[in-house]
Amino acid sequence: MNSRLFVLCAAATCSVLAACGEDSGNTAAAAAANTNCPTQAQVQAALTKYINVDYWTPAQRDIWKIKTVSPLNLGPVQFGRISQKQVEYGKMAQDVCPVRVVYSFGTESVAGEKKETKMGENKTNLFYKNPFDEWVFKTE
Repeated sequence: MNSRLFVLCAAATCSVLAACGEDSGNTAAAAAANTNCPTQAQVQAALTKYINVDYWTPAQRDIWKIKTVSPLNLGPVQFGRISQKQVEYGKMAQDVCPVRVVYSFGTESVAGEKKETKMGENKTNLFYKNPFDEWVFKTE
């Protein structure tokens, strides 16, 4: 009788681990199935917003004489296991989805000089939803 119970518990544990993403292969499809992770399109949208709004602010564009910022080029996206982290100062830990991705974008100065910038190498971005249900991230 104990062996049957062990087999039943082992099977239940395997199915729970698979549902949690242990055996998901860290793919975009596996992350999309998990509502606690953004889709690849949502990752790209959040990174694009970061580059165009936070990184190259109007003041920074003026200081560095940047005329245009080209669209983001995303490399392969790797999703990690959901974990609990404190990402907002003074708030409780919340579910985050770790995402690793290397991305690049180009800039063109008013003088016509073009430059390619690559970011995200050896970095993990913790994606979570803000109070407006928008995907945002912090970089570890």
